[in-house]
Amino acid sequence: MRDTDYAFGVAKIRYNELSLLSQQETEQLITADSVDAVLRMLSDKGWNVPENGSDCSLMLEQETKKAWTLLNEAAPDISVLHALIMPEDFHNLKAVLKCLVANESTKGLFSEPSITPPKLIEEAIREKRFDLLPAHLREAAISGYEVATLSHGAGMLIDITVDKYSMEERIKVAENSGVRVLIDIARLSCASADIKIAVRSAETGKDAEFMRRAMAESGLIDNERLIESAQKGRADITSYLNGTSLSGASESLKKGNASFEKWCDEAVFEKTSVEKGAAFGAGPLASYYMTKQTEIKNVRIIISAKNNNFSEEVIRERVRKAYV
Repeated sequence: MRDTDYAFGVAKIRYNELSLLSQQETEQLITADSVDAVLRMLSDKGWNVPENGSDCSLMLEQETKKAWTLLNEAAPDISVLHALIMPEDFHNLKAVLKCLVANESTKGLFSEPSITPPKLIEEAIREKRFDLLPAHLREAAISGYEVATLSHGAGMLIDITVDKYSMEERIKVAENSGVRVLIDIARLSCASADIKIAVRSAETGKDAEFMRRAMAESGLIDNERLIESAQKGRADITSYLNGTSLSGASESLKKGNASFEKWCDEAVFEKTSVEKGAAFGAGPLASYYMTKQTEIKNVRIIISAKNNNFSEEVIRERVRKAYV
């Protein structure tokens, strides 16, 4: 498909970008005197706010679904953008596997939008009919099922088994799309996850084999060097990263895990912002969706902070960069 085939879609996205929260509007949310005031501002921006300031999780889920619906309307071929929501498939797979182990219901645990209907994943696992699943999920489901039914401490093993497949498949699908921003985001997300594994392993004494089993290849860092550093401690991880293209991760880790999480999100922002002026291709559509995800995360942070009486200064430190 040619980049020019996305001209209509990009125009539609540019129009909808006008409804995104600006930096000024985000600041107004931060300085609002209550959650109710935050919700009133969001209502003015077209958000479906809950009545009487009740649970806001549904509002946030609806915003994600609205963004994906918009992409379906704008993209001539939505499968090109599947790397954006592929992680939700693997999240849902983990939910099914863990509930299988615990003999619990999956009600309320699924995340959408997703590529694969969550109920299909549940049916495939419970009936051991892995052939029902799309190719990108099949091996992860088989390996995850074996871990879930044969291992002690299955919860952690399910996580590391399925998460590795998730990272690898996301990179593969992004590369097949040929969309530069999708590839960059997938590789960056994988590298960030590998760093988190290294940090947690350093803190909990996990061995090199555990890390190799959990990490995927991002192409941005040397996993063996990262593993060696983790065995020596957090300081060695930051020292190694300082000499890579992800030196910003090193500085953020020195400040703490929350600072690193923020760096991860803002590094994605930097990748998506290059599409701001593009008129053609799928890149602007992917950029809009990731920007919307950052906006939703910021709203979640602000509402949670308001509910816990955090100061404006603390909220401002936690909020990610805005796009517009």
